[in-house]
Amino acid sequence: MTIPRIVGLMLVLACVGVALVAIRAERAASNWRIQELQFQASEMRRRLWAQEDELARLRSIPEVRRQAERLNVAAVEASGPAGRAGSSRR
Repeated sequence: MTIPRIVGLMLVLACVGVALVAIRAERAASNWRIQELQFQASEMRRRLWAQEDELARLRSIPEVRRQAERLNVAAVEASGPAGRAGSSRR
């Protein structure tokens, strides 16, 4: 091999080495970002479940009655005369 070929081969190998280091660094950064996004997704799922539980609690009949009483709204019982199926209001 001649000296120019050896120099050329060394330059090519050096470029390949630098490219590999750059690719590995980018891969490490990408893996870190993926892990961060997975953590955020799990945190958002946990918050969603907590909000769904809170919504179910707020929609429950006892909670609706409590809020109605707090707002001084008379809650009509389903067993009352106006609440019966088939009752007529004239």
